[in-house]
Amino acid sequence: MILGALDMRLRPAAQGCGAQCGIIKVRREIKTDYIETYWAEVEAEHKIVLQQAEENRRYWQACNRERLVQIAAMPPKPGPEEIREKPQAAKIRRGMV
Repeated sequence: MILGALDMRLRPAAQGCGAQCGIIKVRREIKTDYIETYWAEVEAEHKIVLQQAEENRRYWQACNRERLVQIAAMPPKPGPEEIREKPQAAKIRRGMV
C-alpha cells in the first residue's frame, strides 16, 4: 500500500519519546500532504480495499452458512441424556422450541 510504504521510510531511528513526538507530527503532515496531492490514487486504492473487503465478507458468509448447515445436521454427541433434557425442558417452557 502506498501509505504503508511511506510510513516505513519515516520510522524514527531513536526510540525516545522526544524524537518520536516530533517525527509523528512530521509523518502526519507528510501523509496529509501526500493524500491531498495524490487524492485520485488514494481514492482508487481505497475503493479497491473496500471491494476486496466486501468480497471477503461474502465468501466467509457463504462458507459459514454451509458449515452451520453441516453442524445443524450432525447428530448430538453421545452422553448422559439428563444433560440434554434439562436445557431442552427450559427451552420448551420458554416457548423457544
